[in-house]
Amino acid sequence: MAHKLVVEFSPGSVPLSTTRSWVDVTERVEFCEWEIGRQRDLTEWPPGEATIVLRNDDHREFDPDNTSSTYNGQLLPRVPFRIMSLPTVLDAPGVSGAGASTSDT
Repeated sequence: MAHKLVVEFSPGSVPLSTTRSWVDVTERVEFCEWEIGRQRDLTEWPPGEATIVLRNDDHREFDPDNTSSTYNGQLLPRVPFRIMSLPTVLDAPGVSGAGASTSDT
């Protein structure tokens, strides 16, 4: 089964906030990598780390100094992000079997 990577952030939120509004920025992601895990089964899960680079080529949308930005005043240090891997299903009506193909045009 294929998976779709989804990246969201919560502008204006602080890390321990209990109420958040999430904004999907998946289409702006240029680079994303993360590391999670633990060394042994009986140890606690340590915090994960992630690096996310967003495309910001539309007049500085994510520039905290841009007062005309949609997120003006909401781009705070340590703004929460979340990375999800969601299962996807290819819906191909009339196609049976284990696979489907599409033309390149």
